[in-house]
Amino acid sequence: MNNSKLTNPVLDFPEAINRIETLQSREGADLHPLGHTRLLSHGKKTATAVLWFHGYSTTPQQFLPLGKQCFEKGINVYIPRAPHHGVNDRLTQETRKLTEQDLKTWAEESLQLARALGEKLIVGGLSMGGAITAWLAQIHPEIDLAVVIAPAIAYRTVPSFLRPIVIPIVSWLPDRMHWWDGKLKEKEEGPDYAYAWVSMHGLTIFPRMGMEVRRLFRKSLPAAKEIWMVINEHDESIDDVSVDKFAKDWQKSKPGAIHIYHFPDDLGIIHDCISVEQPRQKVDIVYPVLMDIVTGKLRD
Repeated sequence: MNNSKLTNPVLDFPEAINRIETLQSREGADLHPLGHTRLLSHGKKTATAVLWFHGYSTTPQQFLPLGKQCFEKGINVYIPRAPHHGVNDRLTQETRKLTEQDLKTWAEESLQLARALGEKLIVGGLSMGGAITAWLAQIHPEIDLAVVIAPAIAYRTVPSFLRPIVIPIVSWLPDRMHWWDGKLKEKEEGPDYAYAWVSMHGLTIFPRMGMEVRRLFRKSLPAAKEIWMVINEHDESIDDVSVDKFAKDWQKSKPGAIHIYHFPDDLGIIHDCISVEQPRQKVDIVYPVLMDIVTGKLRD
């Protein structure tokens, strides 16, 4: 079953490039210099293209170093900027404007463009991007490989049995801004292109997408040909136990097509395991694993 809402699919590489370049040209001057949509193109349709979705409050810059490694392997790389992201103000309240439908429409449009860049399509993302990737993987058969990294479908701060109650309540209550670090606030360490605080309503979007994926795979097989769930046991934000259960249930719906990889707790890998600007990043551990998944070297 394919619940895709895509219309007018891109048919050729030049049209996709033109549309992406048009999107880039329309991105405003209010964006951070590193906040813009990124395209790494070999100038022609390649055997493989990869679409990377960045996390909540950050920008395409998050995935650019990993994207460059993909590019060096002969892969066309597209890293689009999410709606209301990338503004050059760490204290902006732009994320208050983000809606679930906005996010889904943007994800669908990004997929439409990326699938014209390569014969084979890989889609991946971290956190918010992981939730988006999971949702797309459930409904899009044109995805050859989905790489779901620490998806923001289950937060450590909300026990699993309370999520079906808490998420709707928070969505219903008046919105407020949430500091990523309640002590350091805007002085939080990390990329200066990322927001220091985010909308609470925005934070509820991704668990809802996870719940939707669960409802869908109870009724129909995941559409993507192959899916990897990458779980970080040391994640300070995401409930790795709940994500592992989600992945195993998902795996049962399509045995042999869905794989699970764990970064052990003792590696001490932080939630934002992709941004090279994070002081405590360990991309020397994370990137090789992700590249082995992308290139097909890693299997169960």
